[in-house]
Amino acid sequence: MQRTFSAIIIVATMTTLPSLSVRGQNFELTTQPTVSVTASQCFASLRQVPANPMPCQTALDAAQQPSSTADTLQLARLESMLALQYARRNDLGQARAHMNSALRRAPSDYVVLAQEANILIYESQFEGAVRILTTLLQDHAQTQKPQLPSLLLNRSIALRGLGRYQESKYDYAEYLSIRRGTH
Repeated sequence: MQRTFSAIIIVATMTTLPSLSVRGQNFELTTQPTVSVTASQCFASLRQVPANPMPCQTALDAAQQPSSTADTLQLARLESMLALQYARRNDLGQARAHMNSALRRAPSDYVVLAQEANILIYESQFEGAVRILTTLLQDHAQTQKPQLPSLLLNRSIALRGLGRYQESKYDYAEYLSIRRGTH
């Protein structure tokens, strides 16, 4: 019996990524506080069905142009989103290749690690996903920031994949509590 799991997507806040401005046929990365059409299309594509990696590939290609001012972190986050798009299409080879590249660029970035957990869930590597998500949740709690509900939901999915149903139900209840504002 084949089990299907889906993961909630963690993305960087839109203001942390560079904006792209279109000048003729060329894309130029700028440091304006708004997000460009290309980067915005990458974000929007993460919620589309069926998955389409092209908007994220276009944004990554533009960010890698010699005239780009994108930093390593921005490139890693874009590539991690591209990896997730490939995973959503069940192209796990491409997903892993892009995720490994993102991890080489920013091995300790919160967003990249959250996306790595998502990829691990798609690869049915639930133990690794639980480990990463638990660390992210602990780090998040220590910084006094509100928990991101999607981390709890993704850990619930991974725990369920391991057959740890009680823990999965607990995380899912916490997720719902936060989403409803009753936490």
